[in-house]
Amino acid sequence: MSRKGGSPFADTELVRAYHIERRECEAAYEVAIVTTITTAIRPDRVQIRHEADDLRVKGENPRPLCSVTMDWPNVEGMSFSASLFRSMVSMTRLVQDSRRDLWVDTLRAQQA
Repeated sequence: MSRKGGSPFADTELVRAYHIERRECEAAYEVAIVTTITTAIRPDRVQIRHEADDLRVKGENPRPLCSVTMDWPNVEGMSFSASLFRSMVSMTRLVQDSRRDLWVDTLRAQQA
């Protein structure tokens, strides 16, 4: 039975894609993303957490805009690098939604 061979560089490419996704999100939406990787409450899990700080708010401590948390390993059975990339894609989508919500609120306030 033949098996499709995976790329030996798959993990490296996923980590590279994670960095690209992060840089593009930070640049496009004026946020600073802080990523922490820690052990989870369960001893057999690692927790990946991304928090986006709003750079449009001036001051010493930027206001957190949103955050995403993902545990690994999870039911999807993907590699750590794939989970890291997927969590950053989720973070980008959440930042987009948060910016859109703020934009809609500002628009409503101007129309009132």
